[in-house]
Amino acid sequence: MSKKNINHRLYPPIYHGRYAILSRFRKRLQSFIGYEYNTLPDELVLSDFGCGDMPYRPLFENVVSRYVGVDLRDNSSADLHFDESGKSALPSNSIDIVLSTQVLEHVRNPHSYLQECLRVLKPDGRLILSTHGYWPYHPDPHDYWRWTCEGLKKVMQDAGFRVTRFEGIIGLGAVGIQLLQDPLLKHIPRPLKHFKYLLTFFFQMAVLLFDSIATATEKRENAWVFMIVAKKST
Repeated sequence: MSKKNINHRLYPPIYHGRYAILSRFRKRLQSFIGYEYNTLPDELVLSDFGCGDMPYRPLFENVVSRYVGVDLRDNSSADLHFDESGKSALPSNSIDIVLSTQVLEHVRNPHSYLQECLRVLKPDGRLILSTHGYWPYHPDPHDYWRWTCEGLKKVMQDAGFRVTRFEGIIGLGAVGIQLLQDPLLKHIPRPLKHFKYLLTFFFQMAVLLFDSIATATEKRENAWVFMIVAKKST
């Protein structure tokens, strides 16, 4: 793979400013895929809601028979687009897996978005969703929400989902290190610019170190990113 084609969202270099969260996220997503795939049919159809450039598609290539990217109309890479009301052209009860990675915080009406996920899923389908617990404002094109563990579960349940798996990625202390890194590196003096990659590496190692101290229970309560698997309530 040439450097030009490297997917840094999926495989970030160790000096990347988001190395810790992106590498941990990939591993947890792979774990979710392995766990859920064992309980789903062989011929799977997945829809990536808010797909962007579909960075996680390679993880699913050996799992699903069809991968459908759905996004806003300005994304020419998407297979389908949401209309003005947030609806897609996908038929109801047609999708085995809906994937939603770091999208929920950007949608104007989370309840409507989740109900569209619910509509297209088959009765035994899964929603694999991740969103932020703690993170600075980052519009794409808007940025509306952050979630507590309890609030996120309630939003999911109110939309008609039953949460079957809930995890936090990168604990609170490690998030503090990350939040210190970003403004520091942004305002680093010009004579020290050539040290930026080295400083980023040390900060990211510190993030991983502090994250190793946090327990799974602590991260389910306070985390940089929450990951959920949910099914239609019956």
